[in-house]
Amino acid sequence: MKVKPQDEEKVRLAGRLINERIAAYRNQFGIEDKQDLLAMVAFDSLVEKMTSEEKQHAFDQALMEKDTVFSRALSRISIDETFDQIQTEFAALCNGQETPGLQSFFEKAKRLFQ
Repeated sequence: MKVKPQDEEKVRLAGRLINERIAAYRNQFGIEDKQDLLAMVAFDSLVEKMTSEEKQHAFDQALMEKDTVFSRALSRISIDETFDQIQTEFAALCNGQETPGLQSFFEKAKRLFQ
């Protein structure tokens, strides 16, 4: 079996874990047939992998949902700030008060809607 140098440690660890599981199944169930022991280890490993992937998927899904909620909240904050600015500027205009930002506010608004 050819192994890349960067994967060598991982492969050695996998081999050690397989041997440990084989020994555990041999001791626990009294099975001596290596093919049966390897099949049990393979089955157990696949179940663990599937469980891990399910947990990862659930975590990813929850993270995406939280990201969506967070993004909506940020968007809402931006909309609320814009609305508050419009409301403040309009109130100042209605009271006959001149505000320094009013002119640039309307210029920006005109550019946005052109």
